[in-house]
Amino acid sequence: MDILLDARKNIETLRQKNPLVLNITNLVVTNITANALLAVGASPVMAFAKEEIEDMVSIAQTAVRF
Repeated sequence: MDILLDARKNIETLRQKNPLVLNITNLVVTNITANALLAVGASPVMAFAKEEIEDMVSIAQTAVRF
């Protein structure tokens, strides 16, 4: 099994699907996390207000918590 080939295929699939990724992070890493997700082809969304979370979870295709 070629790990680099698998990684390349996974990144290509990610770029094709361009998922909306909900991020629940602290303010220190928000920009870094968003840029990393953009670099691999995802569409990050950051939500901070408690009132937004339910709506954000319902539209996000995945979630990341750091």
